[in-house]
Amino acid sequence: MKTTTTARHQILNLLAEHHSLRPIHILRVTTISRQRIHQILKLLVQEGVAVKKGRTPLTYYTLATGGEANSDQLIDVNQAEREILYRDFMIVKKDGRRVKGERAVCDFAREFNADPTDIAKKFLQLRLKQMVARGLDFDSSEVENSSGSSEAQETTASMDKDDRKEVKESTSNSQVSSSDQPAQGSDSYFEEIESEIPVTEQHENKGAPTNKTDLITRGQDENISIQAYDFVDFNSVGEMTNTVVSQKLQIAKKSQDRLLQLELFRETEQHIHEFITEHGIDAVAFVPGSTRAGIEFMAHWRKALDLPLPHVRLVRTADEKLLPKNSINLDTDQKAYNSYSVEVDDHRSHQHILIIDDEVISGRTARAVASNMIKAEIAEQLSIFSLVYGGSFEQMNS
Repeated sequence: MKTTTTARHQILNLLAEHHSLRPIHILRVTTISRQRIHQILKLLVQEGVAVKKGRTPLTYYTLATGGEANSDQLIDVNQAEREILYRDFMIVKKDGRRVKGERAVCDFAREFNADPTDIAKKFLQLRLKQMVARGLDFDSSEVENSSGSSEAQETTASMDKDDRKEVKESTSNSQVSSSDQPAQGSDSYFEEIESEIPVTEQHENKGAPTNKTDLITRGQDENISIQAYDFVDFNSVGEMTNTVVSQKLQIAKKSQDRLLQLELFRETEQHIHEFITEHGIDAVAFVPGSTRAGIEFMAHWRKALDLPLPHVRLVRTADEKLLPKNSINLDTDQKAYNSYSVEVDDHRSHQHILIIDDEVISGRTARAVASNMIKAEIAEQLSIFSLVYGGSFEQMNS
């Protein structure tokens, strides 16, 4: 019998996360039947993807290393750094497995014929700056003394602002992919990463996170008053890799993987609840997606959250062709698209409405929705929340 991709991927992800599992453990945390769990595990062993160890009834399974080196021996990081890597560094393999932490760093480094420790240190430099910008609490004393090589810091410190801007502009459109990545062993890839590292001391603004509301209100119409904006995570960590939240969002949305969607919703729901409580939100409005997959994703998110608040109805215009926002080239056309593509189909008045979107890049769509709400006179205050913020550090600090 052929197994479904969803069940197979779910078991692979559990093995990747927990390293070793018995069938009974998989049965307890999934809805997969006992028979199918054993069937999938048997196929994984036959394919060389998993390894069966121990004796019945204490048999357990691990993912096959395929000759990969032990990550603990390759990466020179302390425990605090190791925890950040496990939480925040993830790659998706060709079979759908999500690999995290040091194992992911080693696979990433092997792709570019690089030192895994060098990759880890550069990632940690960029990630810690993001954590500061987001106002997260963490013990920086355990990581700031070892994150990043002195050579990389001296290189970026010797560049003036114009030099860094030129390097950034030349690499801002580059993406790490099989089609345009630099040749293995070349230094250009790491020069791109180093150009992302700030010239100032990376923790000099410790305790002073960026005002995230400024990200959404910069350049807005004076008649629109956005009280607060917050997001779960950035879209990417420099030019290295997308964040875990961003990767899960894109996969869950495009594949319509309900299990992954539910996992993402559960991991982020506390953040939303805290934001609602802190800002006295009394109604919410989910921005409908700009594609059919996006519309379904937002509908599932709304249902999973099940917020005990009035929901302001937002709808796409009847003649909308459901174009992805980033497929529209001209700036003026994008503004016009955002202004007419989402309408408020609700006449109830509220004190403070929270506009919820899956990702915010420029903030135009969210501001257009807010503008339409102001025109409809249904809210006295407006705030915005998204899973992912896709802007850059330049936007945050300008």
